[in-house]
Amino acid sequence: MANRIRVKTLTFKNPFEIENDDGLLSAGVYQVETEEEPLLGLFFTGYRQILTLLHLHPTSKNTKFGPTLTIDPNDLDTAFLRDLASSESNK
Repeated sequence: MANRIRVKTLTFKNPFEIENDDGLLSAGVYQVETEEEPLLGLFFTGYRQILTLLHLHPTSKNTKFGPTLTIDPNDLDTAFLRDLASSESNK
């Protein structure tokens, strides 16, 4: 079996930080790609995450794509949950 790629978008309503990253990232919509490899020898299909990428916004109006960060998915989940909690408390 081949590895699979899952793509999702996350919307941050507030500026946020990712653990072990340098700096604050702006609020907005971000694309996240997760590569997973199949777990072999099981009686069911299972996958293990091996790589998570966060695509950042372009840094110039002359470029279509921005830089990409390799991140820990748990750090991304923590930042997203913090953003949700902050958005809920501001209502």
